Amino acid sequence: MSNLHEKFYILKMLYLNYPFGFLRDAAIFVEFPCENIVKNILPAFKAFIVKELFDKYNYSQAKISNLLNITQASVSYYLHGERGDSGLRLIQNNDAIRNKLSFLTESIAKSSTKPNRLLDDICELCILIQQKFACRLHHPKKI
Repeated sequence: MSNLHEKFYILKMLYLNYPFGFLRDAAIFVEFPCENIVKNILPAFKAFIVKELFDKYNYSQAKISNLLNITQASVSYYLHGERGDSGLRLIQNNDAIRNKLSFLTESIAKSSTKPNRLLDDICELCILIQQKFACRLHHPKKI
């Protein structure tokens, strides 16, 4: 039984034996696929966008921080690989994701799309990643 399957088995047992307090107790055992995306993938998206704005569009750190509504220190962390670095390999090795992020970066740089559309595009990327990669945690032989 894999480590992840063991965690879900423990969660199931906690639920069956302690139905009212299981979520509080189970939180230490289970990492859901979306947690991995929030911890590793979304920061990698931001790092990719920051690096592309800086390298390809020659934006200053101050301009990037204003555009993305993050601090200049965060921009520096993204540029130096201190933030968002763990998921960058996934982006670099996947043409569909990289192309979509490049398109998003271009849209941001040219201010050619509305913020709601950008959020929709980011959500589409998350769904794409879940479909391509997150299910490997649950069904490694099927994908």
